[in-house]
Amino acid sequence: GAEGEVGDLEEPGEPEKPAPELDGTTNMLVIGPPLSGKTTMAETLAERYGSLLLQLDACIAELLENDVNPWGYPAPEEPPKREPWGKAIPVDPAIKEQHDIMMGRVRALQKAVKAKR
Repeated sequence: GAEGEVGDLEEPGEPEKPAPELDGTTNMLVIGPPLSGKTTMAETLAERYGSLLLQLDACIAELLENDVNPWGYPAPEEPPKREPWGKAIPVDPAIKEQHDIMMGRVRALQKAVKAKR
């Protein structure tokens, strides 16, 4: 091989152990410094356990690109106004309704993923 190579990529390592069964309530978070292989590890874990992979940076990028907040309506031009002592003004019922719709979709997705297992 070429000089400077360490090891042989063709050489098999230890046999892969079978993945333990998950009950659908287990969440995994992969953290680490930049370029440490977090995405690769998360993809490997999701494939191995048949889990849903949610990439936070991709979700945020999509929201910013489409200029919408997580509830699906356009981002406000100004931040919400606050009363002088810092207490937030009560939430508009329409916003609460959008939040409830979004949470219903999240629960339905969780249920579908759990049923798939």
